[in-house]
Amino acid sequence: MSEIDSIIAEFLNDAPAGETRDVINDLKLILDQTPDITKSIKRSLESSLVDQDKFEIISLPDAKKLSIISKYNKKGTKFYDSRLKKLFNVQFLDNSALDVEDEEDDEESTALFKSLATSLEKYVSEHYPLNNSQKLLAFDLFQLSATEIAIALINTKRNASNFINGTWVSAYKYNSETGVLKGNISIDVHYFEDGNVRLKTSKSVESSVAAEASEIITLIKKEEESYELALNKKFLKLNEVDFKSLRRPLPVTRAKVNWGKAIGNYRLGKDVNQA
Repeated sequence: MSEIDSIIAEFLNDAPAGETRDVINDLKLILDQTPDITKSIKRSLESSLVDQDKFEIISLPDAKKLSIISKYNKKGTKFYDSRLKKLFNVQFLDNSALDVEDEEDDEESTALFKSLATSLEKYVSEHYPLNNSQKLLAFDLFQLSATEIAIALINTKRNASNFINGTWVSAYKYNSETGVLKGNISIDVHYFEDGNVRLKTSKSVESSVAAEASEIITLIKKEEESYELALNKKFLKLNEVDFKSLRRPLPVTRAKVNWGKAIGNYRLGKDVNQA
């Protein structure tokens, strides 16, 4: 990989949630929009999804549900959506789907996979916001082998006009042979009104659970709720304790302030009168 390719990959891999297109446009302006630069950007986008544990939402033509791009649903040269029963290629530069075709159920799909699909859909409908103009939701399951199933949930908020973008990604792998669920919950939020604040945080999950769909989804629910609660507590502490300690505390005299004519005797009153 050349130095330019490495720089491009680093910028794209660290692009804030929902702002990859902005980073691409900036890279083209800085580096000049040559065919080689365009190819390098395309390679980096594809590599980040196919070779790493990254996920992206994509909309298939005429589909009522959103799909996922990841290394887990790569099937040959295409990607597979188990909920829509579709195979599709991806134009990575503009994140669009093409060459969409129907595909029957994966022959390796197990009974656990099918029951998990039903339980996951119920869980998502109860605990995740529905799609709207600002929030996008995609989830799917992928049969990786006869004993291993991957589960992915992506919930995003795109509201650049109000200077905020964010993504919640939950990705798990369950092995029915070992009875272990492993995964990661990650959050990336960027707030950029009159400043530039970004939150990137994640939590690893690893726990034993019976090979039953209801038990697996219950464990996922427990892990996600505990993580959300822990984050809320940290934000509360940040606001009530950490930020508060940065402010200079005023002296506490417990003396009543005379808000009448005597206000001029106080430093505050003198400052106001001179203003």
